[in-house]
Amino acid sequence: MLKRKYVMLILFFITICIILFVCNTQKGNYNNKIQTYSNKNINFSVEFPNSWDSKISERLGNTPTQDASPDGGIEIYVEGNKEDRIYVYGQIGHVNFPNTNCDSTKFVTSHGNKGILYTERVSDRKDMHLIFDEGFHAAHIYVSSSCFKKNERKIIALLTSINLQAVSDK
Repeated sequence: MLKRKYVMLILFFITICIILFVCNTQKGNYNNKIQTYSNKNINFSVEFPNSWDSKISERLGNTPTQDASPDGGIEIYVEGNKEDRIYVYGQIGHVNFPNTNCDSTKFVTSHGNKGILYTERVSDRKDMHLIFDEGFHAAHIYVSSSCFKKNERKIIALLTSINLQAVSDK
């Protein structure tokens, strides 16, 4: 009887160790699935899933055939689909959102950056603009309604990760 209690206690202890090991391993894997884009010239960074594609858009100067680009940042394609995109950017001059006929809510990132999130539905698409209070940074989310519903947590996490503080060289 005493031997059976010891065996049960040892099995319980081994089970707890396995559960803790699995939880730690999964936590580590989650962190490896995130990538960070930082731009020290525009002073922002953003985190997004490693599996999503992206394209960097740099500010361009004047050329004889093209005007200067007022903004630069990163375009992120949700699940690699170029139709479902998030553009996080900085701009020379203030970012304006002229449409006042949409929902708006206050938004704060995990770094304390404050802004207004404007949301409207265009056909079967979610069109969202996060404009930060300082006026020179924003994010434009333009995704299908089904994509938003499927990835809402990841999209909000991306927006929450935006850091407008000076980005240091790493």
